[in-house]
Parts: sequence; structure tokens; C-alpha cells
Amino acid sequence: MIKKISCPACNHILTAEGKPGEKRRLTCPNCGFMGKFTFPQDEHSRHIIEGNRIRPRGVTILAALQVIAVIILIAGLILLLPYVYDKSMEEIATEVFGFPILEFLVVYTLIMVPISLLLSYGLLSGREWARFASVLFQINSMTYSVISLNFLGTIIPIYIIYYLRKPHVKDYFHTEQGLEIPVRAVIIAGVSMLLIFNGYIAFTLNPILHDGIISKIPDSRYYGTWVNESQHIEITFYSNNSFFIANATDTYWGTWENGVGPWWILKLEWKEGEGRYAPFFFGSNRMRLVQESGKSGFFSVAEFKKKS
Repeated sequence: MIKKISCPACNHILTAEGKPGEKRRLTCPNCGFMGKFTFPQDEHSRHIIEGNRIRPRGVTILAALQVIAVIILIAGLILLLPYVYDKSMEEIATEVFGFPILEFLVVYTLIMVPISLLLSYGLLSGREWARFASVLFQINSMTYSVISLNFLGTIIPIYIIYYLRKPHVKDYFHTEQGLEIPVRAVIIAGVSMLLIFNGYIAFTLNPILHDGIISKIPDSRYYGTWVNESQHIEITFYSNNSFFIANATDTYWGTWENGVGPWWILKLEWKEGEGRYAPFFFGSNRMRLVQESGKSGFFSVAEFKKKS
């Protein structure tokens, strides 16, 4: 006999042939659900595949991505730690972002590593709280991309949300059973806190909005005379954005501008040329300038001590 059989996961109709009472193992070509079907003895029996709950392949991929995220987080933490213990870098980062971002990133990583592992376990074991949390995390990621004007970054989160709401995926997680209110509340609270932090970072990366969010290095940090004795360079920054620079053979007047392009860049411009420098401060009386671009006849890298 030939029977049309309904997949219990996605309701796709497939056709199979067999004898009454015969048992066949079938795989749904639409969602991959695997199970067995017993051909009925009569025409009125229910034609539905029977079988154990099979994890959709996409759920396995999402769980694997969580593990990959853990590896990336740990690698990032290893790379970040030297900067955390570098007082000059920590000072600049705090001054630019308005709060101790390096320390916060360390704490953030230490929190997200176990959360990602737990989420991976929940996805693999078909826990509804893991599906619910994954949807919220994708909404968080999508919001981050929109605020930072990275609209291409919304494509994958939108698709993942769509996928996690497919009937056969929801069946795997037993979504119809719902979540207890305390569990739902804890997940929402945790993701909301993450959204606040990610939203702030997204604002800092938004090329239109970051000037109002990120604090550039204050102009007052440059005021005064700075000296490099080894290269015989002396440079004086004035509050009217003019500067005077001299080395062993030449002297020039020019203008300086703070927060050019990237908000930390210092631009020096005079009649004969210009230079753009990344500043690194060591306390209040030492500064290193590293040239990023421009044609400067004075220096490419120089460390200065404040004279006055």
C-alpha cells in the first residue's frame, strides 16, 4: 500500500510504500526528522511518523557557534590582559570612553564564557530557556548593529530568530510548554543589562553619534612646552590651537587640532607639511607621539617630557 504520511515536526507530507503492519524508518526531506512508521492494518489509522525527538541540524550549528565564541573570548582576554596592566593604556582608554572599559571587558569576558557554554548545553539538550535566551541575544546583536550603523550585521540575527521560531525547531524545544516566570525574568534581566552595555559601545562606534558619546583627550592635556632631549625637539602647545616647534636646525609655527578623524588623533599642521599622531600619555608629564600619517620633517616617533 502507498500512504501519505505527516511529519510531526514540520507537518510536511511525504509518501511511503509498504505492507500492512510493516515498520519502516523514514526521514522527513523537509526538516530531517527521523522516526519509524508502522503501516496500518486499516485505512482509518493515523498516518504520522513515530519517533524520538531529533535535534535539528541548525540547532547543533548554533550550539557549536557558542563554543567558538568561547574560544574567541578567551583568546581576546589573553590579548587584553597586557593592556589592563599597562597604566598608560588603561588611563587613555578610561579617559576616552568615560569609564574603565578595559577592566569592564575582562569582567564581561569572565561572565560571558560560562553563559555561552551553558547556552550551548541548553541548545544541544533541547531546553526551551536556551531557545528563548538565544532569541533575546540575537535581538541584542541586531540592536547593536543598528545603533552602530552596521546594517549588514542584522542579517544573520534576523535569520537565526526566524529559524528558532520555525515549528519543527519549537517542537524540539517543547516551546508549547512555556517557561516559568522566574526563569523568563532572569533571562530578560540578564540580556537587558548586556543590551545597555552593547548599546553604549555601539554608540561609540557610530560615526555620526560618537562625538557626543566618547570623550576625546582633553585639549588641556597638551597645553605647555614638551621636550625631547635625545632628538633635540621642543614643542609648545597654546590654548588658541597654535603651536611652536623647534629642533636643532629649524623652527616653525603651526596649528594643532585634537580629535581628528579617529577621536584620539592629534593633527599638527604648518606651512611646510603636516603630521597626524597617536598620543600616549604616561601620567601628567610624559607623552609619546607616534605618527599615523602625513609628511613630517620633525619626527615619526618621539617621547616628550613636560617642561612647563
